[in-house]
Amino acid sequence: MTEQIPPSDAEFFRQRGFGLKIGFGERPALIVIDMLKAFTNPHMMLGANLDKEIEAIKPLLAIAASAIFRSSSRQLFTMTPT
Repeated sequence: MTEQIPPSDAEFFRQRGFGLKIGFGERPALIVIDMLKAFTNPHMMLGANLDKEIEAIKPLLAIAASAIFRSSSRQLFTMTPT
C-alpha cells in the first residue's frame, strides 16, 4: 500500500520549492554518516564488519580532500580522526 500525499500538502510543498530540480550548486559536499567505531567495529555492541564499505569510502574522501585543497574555499570538517 502506497501512502498518498493529500493534494493540499503536495501544493504546500510545491509552493516552497520542494520536489524541484535544483542542480549541484557551486560548492558540492561529501557527507559520510555513521561511519564511527561504534558501528564499524564488529566487537562493539552496535557494530558490524563494514570493512568493504570503509574501503569504498576512502577514495571518495581522498578526492574530496584534494578538491578542497585546490579550491579557494578550504573547509574540511571531521568529527573523528581519519
